[in-house]
Order: sequence, then structure tokens, then C-alpha cells
Amino acid sequence: MEKKKIFMMRAIQLAKNGLGSTYPHPMLGCVIEKNGKIISESWFDNQKNELPIEQAINRMKDKDLLKKSTLYITLEFYFSYQNFYNGINLIIKNKLSKVIIGIKNPFYKFNNLGKELKKYGVIVIENFLKYECYHLNKRFFTFYEKKRPYIILTWSQSIDGFIFFPYGKNTLTSDKYCIELFSKWKIEENSFLIGKKNLNRKLINWNNVHSIQIFFDQKLSITNRFFLFNEKLRTIIFSEKKKNDKENVEYIQISFKKNMIEKVLKFLYQKKIQSFIINEENKIIKSFLKKNIWDECRITTFNIYLSNGILSPKVKGLMYKKININRTISICILSHDNKINFVYK
Repeated sequence: MEKKKIFMMRAIQLAKNGLGSTYPHPMLGCVIEKNGKIISESWFDNQKNELPIEQAINRMKDKDLLKKSTLYITLEFYFSYQNFYNGINLIIKNKLSKVIIGIKNPFYKFNNLGKELKKYGVIVIENFLKYECYHLNKRFFTFYEKKRPYIILTWSQSIDGFIFFPYGKNTLTSDKYCIELFSKWKIEENSFLIGKKNLNRKLINWNNVHSIQIFFDQKLSITNRFFLFNEKLRTIIFSEKKKNDKENVEYIQISFKKNMIEKVLKFLYQKKIQSFIINEENKIIKSFLKKNIWDECRITTFNIYLSNGILSPKVKGLMYKKININRTISICILSHDNKINFVYK
């Protein structure tokens, strides 16, 4: 059991290399092991037209080594009829003797990998480390289970629970480390909300960004001089006013008076956008919390006292991770889902 766990955890680690770049597909990692040693491994890269199993097997120069080996895969692969059966054919052709699947895929008709392989005498173990593999693809599973994107709310606060000084510059959100961290979080997600105060703030690793920036502009008051319109990122703007799309900008007309959040999430679901991160937008964050529509909260706490100002949002969730950055900054991550929290118990 311990050896199996090591190899599956390696497959999970590999899959994380695709974070932020595999949408609308899940992250996938695979390891091929023989006699206690890894002989090949891979993860899903959206830029390549191959599944990890195809990459791992095809890169093997000596295919004889694959005989009687064990394949570890984090999630049942599917993508298409051709991919599904190409993967099965490769396993059979190269005489792999065992396949261990981290978690079954309940959302597609090509979810009978184990059943198909057993027809050819392959030993199959399913749902091995399923909670860890669920957590790996929490965005993918939430999208299909709840028919909406995975919602991440994040903000900075003082140790006494305030998010802004009553007057003057906000040293919490202007911290250089936090700016870079928040930018990293944004490019890991399928979409992110950009607020008016962040319109001119650049993201790190810009050339590798696959995220979609989302903006709420009720009266279409933002002009072309802002950074929002000056980059290659796909942009979706929700407004009460109608406007024609242009280049990489899509305008969506909705009412801001009633059920705005539900309308936005319905649209994002229809566009197959799997995750949505909202950073430092206090009013919007509180709206999501009030409606109890969220999956994860990332709260960055600074070891300073503000004494007064605007109170930070109040949230009840399951603590599943705490990161101490240094003596002055810590990050607390809360989950809304028992299945995710289970991993860290």
C-alpha cells in the first residue's frame, strides 16, 4: 500500500504542472512503475495533442520494459472516443499488467476504463487515493457537480480583522509579496475578477497566462486608456448597458439589481469556465458569502493592528491549510467542502 501511495502521489505532483493551462480539461498525471521503480511519467499539457499515458508510453525507447508494469493515472482519461480507445490499445499492446486509477470520472460516457481493461486480463484498482485526486481536480468536479465555476474568495486583513485604513494608502494590498502572490493565484484559475483599483496592475508571467479577466462595469464607465484593454487576455465585461464586442473583449448585458451573481455564474458555466477567483473586492466578496456561494477562502493576515477602518468579511468554513509566510504574514485557507477538507485531516 505504501509503495502504491508513493507512485500515485507522484502522479498527482506531476498533474499539478498543468495548473492554469489545462482548461477546460482536468489536470492529469501518470506514472509507469516496474519492480518498484518509475520507468516513465508524464502529465497533461494542453499544447500537445496527447494524453499523459500516450506521452509516457511513446517516449519509452525500449517498449519491452513496459511488459508487466503498472500504470498510475490520477483520473479516468476521456476527452474523446479516439483518446479513450487509443489509451486502452496502448495498454494492451504494450502488455501493462495493472492499472491504478486515482478517481473515476462520473461525468462522461467514457468512464468505463476499468471495465474495458478487465476484458483483456488487466488488473484494475479504482478510486485509489480518491480524496487526494478529487482535491487535485476540485475545479473540474465542482464545475460538473454544481453547474458553476469553483469560487475562490481572497482578501488581506489585519490581525484585528480590518481590511483597509479609514484614510490613506492601504499597506495591506500594496505589499510587494502579496501583489505577486495574488497575481500567481489569478493565472492559476480559469478566470479572475479585476477591480477598478487593479486595472493598471500587471500580472506576472504574462506570456503564459491562459486566464480570462472579468470586470463588472455597470455603467460602462471604463475607457480604453486602462490596462484592461491593452493586453492580449480575453476579457468579459458585465454591464447594464449594451455594447458590441471588440477584439478580445466580450460585453454581456445583465441586470445588476436582482440575482446578479447567479446570472454571472450561469453565463460562466455556459462558457465552460471552471473557476473564478475574486480578490480584494470587499462588497462583491460579501455578496457571495451572503448567498453562501463559495468553495474556498484564502485569507492573508498581517501581524499589524489597524484599530479601525473597514471590517473584513466574516466567513464560516473548514480550515484545511495554514501557511506561515514569515513573521508578519500568514495565509489561512478555508474550504466549504468536506471532501476537500478530508485530505488534510
